[in-house]
Amino acid sequence: MTDCLALWPSKPCGAFGKCVNGTCICENGWTQSLEYNYFVENEYALKFGLCNYNESIIQGLLIFYLVLSMMSLVGIIVVSITFNKLSLRVKLTIGSRSLEPVYILYRLVGDDALFGRDITLSVLYSIAWTVGLATCSFEFAKYISYLNDSYTASSDLRWISKYFSNWPTFIANATCGIGVQFFWISALVGDNQGKALILHRIFYLSIILNLLYFFLQIHLMGLIAGDMRAVIESKWNEISDSQQQARLRMKKRYNRLNITRKTFRVLLILVLILMGVFPLIWNWWLANSIYLGFLYLAGWNGATLFMLYVRTTHLMRKRRDSSSSNNSDRKGSVVVSGQKPLELKDSNARTDMSEYI
Repeated sequence: MTDCLALWPSKPCGAFGKCVNGTCICENGWTQSLEYNYFVENEYALKFGLCNYNESIIQGLLIFYLVLSMMSLVGIIVVSITFNKLSLRVKLTIGSRSLEPVYILYRLVGDDALFGRDITLSVLYSIAWTVGLATCSFEFAKYISYLNDSYTASSDLRWISKYFSNWPTFIANATCGIGVQFFWISALVGDNQGKALILHRIFYLSIILNLLYFFLQIHLMGLIAGDMRAVIESKWNEISDSQQQARLRMKKRYNRLNITRKTFRVLLILVLILMGVFPLIWNWWLANSIYLGFLYLAGWNGATLFMLYVRTTHLMRKRRDSSSSNNSDRKGSVVVSGQKPLELKDSNARTDMSEYI
């Protein structure tokens, strides 16, 4: 007789099931499913699996994810057209985000469309992850490049920031792009439990490697912030009114950069643990990761909406200030004792990345 499945720390059949004569009997509202399930090989073996699948919760998360994905997609298109920022990176972002509503609707409508089992659904999901993470990586690299060009006084730090914002981006995107494809490849061997589980764990390993890249960039943000602090706290020679204003602007941006860096670091640690390490090494967490995965993707779109709001607010203020200043001087030169003059640029002199700090 086949034993009921038990994954530590849950009991056999999970928290919402009971093992009766070697078969799992699920409570009302809970059942077994092959979706994101790498511990049973086929539908026959489901009766021995965990009762951890609630279709109502899954449907609710998918609808929530669908609404946010469509709102973020429309927002990106509207903001890009309004402010004439349809670059190649923005077009790739729009393309990847367009796939999200497609595969969500496909999952909601299709009776047999299950993540990790249906090939078409898994391929769309993998493409969206690949392009989405790639555009996010390039965006972060562009942010570091902006900080490096605008606020770094040390020539050594300029070289380090420029070097480490290029090659790590390429390596991270290549690694993640290859690793994410193992998700849909695992759907090809779904009936082979052992192979599918190994392939799916490679998928999570690629996510971990990609997240480590962001930790490197956060470290570079810290180095640049330290450079900014050194300039702010140094003795200044003959400070004019424009130089004093430039110093105040740098101090304000230094504080924003610190808040941004610390917030990113906390969020990355949480994502690394919950979406990377735990699914990689903990079978019970992997078996229930479908809920957190959809919630994470929905949160990703919610963060996009927030950044669109910040970006739009900045660009509108920039337009207003630009029209009122009428091409007035936007630069201040700061002379720091013992250092070369550092050119500080007004917040309105940059158009692409200043909204992020």
